[in-house]
Amino acid sequence: MDRGFYALGSGMLTQSRVLTGISNNLANLETPGYKKKKVSVSTFGKMMINRVDTQKTEIGDMSLITVADKTNTIHTEGVLSNTNRSLDFAIKGEGFFAVQGENGTVYTRNGSFNVDKDGYLALKDVGRVLGSNGPIKVGTDRKSVV
Repeated sequence: MDRGFYALGSGMLTQSRVLTGISNNLANLETPGYKKKKVSVSTFGKMMINRVDTQKTEIGDMSLITVADKTNTIHTEGVLSNTNRSLDFAIKGEGFFAVQGENGTVYTRNGSFNVDKDGYLALKDVGRVLGSNGPIKVGTDRKSVV
């Protein structure tokens, strides 16, 4: 009987983690650059079920416990919308913006940039946007994109 409670408890914990992932995806539905996360579920082990007779005939197997195996980030392209801001950019297809963060380079698909006090293209609360030769200096936010 204890085994049944373990199976029930593991199923509840696993589904709780799956629902947490879904609710996090819904909460960040309109967050620029957010990538959907999916929790994968697997079994912790299988038990062979035998019929009790003189030959121990195999009936099949069953899973004892389910676990939230890992969380995968889905890197598909989100919905693009026009913001009418000259410093908002989107990446179509694969790729990331490189941003100089406090602890090194971070990669993001959030293209909602501003110009910092020194005239560099920056992502708010993260750092300066990096080009092939270092941080990108634009000087002003009055730019036209060609």
